[in-house]
Amino acid sequence: MRFLLKILFAPILAALAVVTWFFVFVVGLSSGILCIPAAITVALSFATFENVCYLIQNGADRFSFIFFRGFGTGAMHVLCGLIVGGGLTYTWRRTWLKVAGTCGLLGAAITLHAIYNLLIAYGGAAQYIAYALPVLLVAAGRLSAFRLSQRK
Repeated sequence: MRFLLKILFAPILAALAVVTWFFVFVVGLSSGILCIPAAITVALSFATFENVCYLIQNGADRFSFIFFRGFGTGAMHVLCGLIVGGGLTYTWRRTWLKVAGTCGLLGAAITLHAIYNLLIAYGGAAQYIAYALPVLLVAAGRLSAFRLSQRK
């Protein structure tokens, strides 16, 4: 039970921070463009906090491992921030989609982050795959956004 709480606590806390920011600052505005940079800022801040906690708990014995962990954790939190921030910007412009869209986006981000945490907790090759996966997903997203912008 403690293991499950540990895996789900971080993404839920990060998602609640983004949603709180969104409700406080963006809901009253007609444009939700500010939500995406705020979500990325919260995500990177939380990734930094998580990496500092990891260093305090486990030390800095293997620099290469900590280096790849830093990039993987940062990319995962940016990816979750983009899912929630970009999705909230879209869903809150449509009245009928607000509640279901918010729950769906948070569920998607929490599930993706929980899978990432499970792969890391498993260790071995799965741990390194988990660190590479978010970096590759962010790179693929940037590439597809670049290609879509070239079409117009």
